[in-house]
Amino acid sequence: MIPGSFFDFRGTEATTIQLLFLLYLISESYCMKKCLQSYATLFILLLSVACNNDSDTKPGAATGTIQLSMFHVFNGTALRLNDTQYQNNSGEGLSITTFKYYLSNFKLKYSDGSEERLPGDYFLVDESVSASKQLILSDVKAGKITSIAFLVGVDSARNNSGVQSGALDPVHGMFWSWNSGYIMAKLEGQSDAANTPDHTFALHIGGFQGTYSVLHEIVLPVNTVQLNAQQEVKITLSADVAKWFDGTRPISLQVTSTVHVPGETAYGVYQNYSKMFSILSVSE
Repeated sequence: MIPGSFFDFRGTEATTIQLLFLLYLISESYCMKKCLQSYATLFILLLSVACNNDSDTKPGAATGTIQLSMFHVFNGTALRLNDTQYQNNSGEGLSITTFKYYLSNFKLKYSDGSEERLPGDYFLVDESVSASKQLILSDVKAGKITSIAFLVGVDSARNNSGVQSGALDPVHGMFWSWNSGYIMAKLEGQSDAANTPDHTFALHIGGFQGTYSVLHEIVLPVNTVQLNAQQEVKITLSADVAKWFDGTRPISLQVTSTVHVPGETAYGVYQNYSKMFSILSVSE
């Protein structure tokens, strides 16, 4: 205590004002401590919520693996590149030299009504590369799965994300430009009916924005697949190339031999091939 100072409370010299000021300082110190504790608690809570929002699967949740095997056919006959003749719905003979497409944005629905999204998986399926037809979906929530959904293509976010790597690397020949984006699916081959000098056809389908966007979810129901923790379930999907020529907009190679830009024609082909997938078998 400093004699003669404001904080000298000896004897009768202490005034009401001095006592009130001291109580104020003590109160302010206590409040500041409590506020800092509250702010720290709030920060930790917000950080925890942000981390938990990174995935649909909660940390510690029971998970398994789904192996998707892609099996390509033409009107039910196993697809063979280059040396096999097929006939489309217009009666035109043709052979297939290239068949590629992207699969992404997988979503699983469960018997309890819940859903699991797997937004980080992008696969380029190529008939000429056997390994590309085996797709692994890891860390999938365990439960009774009633449907599987996906996009045939690359979502708009990735189309606008600049140069990509891995399956999305432009080196794979599945990219037009930063304006037109990725080629979602590609079918090439030869046909005497094709209206090109060398009788080749090339259907490159894309478009991720506007009226003719080809990015629409494809949903395939399954007969309640039970995925248990640490288990791998194998699902074989069939893709029938003949559907490219038959459906909402039948395609004759004599009329349409090339598609290289997004638009009405590309959208029509997409409407056809969106029906080419079916579940062939499930092995738990």
